[in-house]
Amino acid sequence: MDRKGYYKVIGKDDGLYITYSPKEDNGKDVSLEEYMSYLEKKGIDYGTVAELNAAMNEARENKDSRVKISGADVIPYSGWCDYSDSAHMKLTMIMYPPMGGAEPITVDEILSDLKNMGIVYGIKENVIAAIVKCKRYFEQFVIAEAQMPVEGKDARLVYNFNTEIKAKPTINENGTVDFHHLDMINHIKEGDVVAEIIPEDTGKDGINIAGAVIKPKPVARKSFKYGRNLEVSEDGLRLISKVTGHVSLEGDKIFVSDEYIIQTDVDTSTGDIEYDGNVKILGCVRAGFSVKATGNISVSGAVEGAIITAGKDVILERGIAGMNKGRITAGGDVIATFIENATVIAGNNLEADAILHSKVVAKGMIDVHGRNGYIIGGNVRASSVISARNIGSAMETVTVLAVGNNPEAVTKINELKTKIASNANDISKLTQVVTLLKQKLEKEGKLDSVKLEYLKKSLENLDILEKQQAECKESYLDLSSKLCEDKDAKIIVNGSIYPGVRLEFGEQVMFIREKNDFCRYVIKGMDITRVNN
Repeated sequence: MDRKGYYKVIGKDDGLYITYSPKEDNGKDVSLEEYMSYLEKKGIDYGTVAELNAAMNEARENKDSRVKISGADVIPYSGWCDYSDSAHMKLTMIMYPPMGGAEPITVDEILSDLKNMGIVYGIKENVIAAIVKCKRYFEQFVIAEAQMPVEGKDARLVYNFNTEIKAKPTINENGTVDFHHLDMINHIKEGDVVAEIIPEDTGKDGINIAGAVIKPKPVARKSFKYGRNLEVSEDGLRLISKVTGHVSLEGDKIFVSDEYIIQTDVDTSTGDIEYDGNVKILGCVRAGFSVKATGNISVSGAVEGAIITAGKDVILERGIAGMNKGRITAGGDVIATFIENATVIAGNNLEADAILHSKVVAKGMIDVHGRNGYIIGGNVRASSVISARNIGSAMETVTVLAVGNNPEAVTKINELKTKIASNANDISKLTQVVTLLKQKLEKEGKLDSVKLEYLKKSLENLDILEKQQAECKESYLDLSSKLCEDKDAKIIVNGSIYPGVRLEFGEQVMFIREKNDFCRYVIKGMDITRVNN
């Protein structure tokens, strides 16, 4: 116990004396200034400072002696305490020894002092009892302490998407830079939680030594700032998307849209685009890049040798210059100013101002209008109607137009033709192998294990191929019988049609040998017939 050494004041007939009470353990002696203050509090005459200092030194050196400090009389003073209140947050106490043979202060007296001071909370009675018991004079102790408030935490807004999208090209294994997959879109599905609020923690009240409540510091609350297509959960803590699309943060406001608008070109700055919804491109789509969407795709600028794939409609305000590698695929309509050197497949109708040297397929009708409205070169197919102002050219450019058949059925028939021919070739080869091995077996009466296994495998493969061939032929005959079932199929010429054009109505074919104007071609009986408009 590190108790301070101190000096007792003893009154005798001839004056005042002090005697030293030694310090304990690592305690220090009371200083001259502390002892002077103690004496002065009770008006005790101690002579000069030098005399008091000398008396204290003598008493300390001669522990059992009494050293006179004054000839004055002393009035007995009980022990007492000085208290220091720090804004009702804590109370410190210094206990002083009695004078002139009086009694030391008691625990009850200290507690009474605190009551009179209005101290009612956080009183450390065990500390007070230890101070009194161990006579810890001239030392400062905290004897009452407030319960500090538990500070709260501000609410936090958590975004469940990338709020700082930046183009990050990847490096391929061969060291080249991939500018196609830049991950520039925050994709979301209907029902996704795009943001959450972690509620504020208001903390816990404290109480000061006078019994008053101490409030924790105020905390910040959070709320969502958002646009349309979003809703807040019943508990107010989750922001939920009402649509499938993409999410973005502009300032501190969250936006969700089912239409992705690209203000620039689709190029190395954007990478390839893949989106669950509609895509609107205000610039061009550069060669080598692709745009894929489950909804509509519209492009204000030109489409170069790019790939466009839409679940619904495709609108190309400035058309496509495909460079023989561009491809447009739409589940619905395709509308374009021109189509050149490209492959275009429409799940429904197709409208264009011009089609040049392209492969075009539409499950519905094809309408080529505009000032020239021409179809020159390539292969153009529709299920029902192809209508154009001019078809072919004076240069007799080879141009193929086909109607009356489902384009998918025609494609399937062509695939079956190829498969049937391939199977026939394989069957012929296997048949030769089997025949030779059987002849060898009949002639020699046996085959070695390798040839015998080879014969077995060849027979199995031949059986599989013959079954496949039978299925392919059956499918081919079935599809072929259904070709040109659309008796209303027609090709309409609103201007001129030129030699070099080939017309197909199912299996029926007509070659245009001379220029004809303002006419239409229909199927009558088994023939393709031209009639005037």
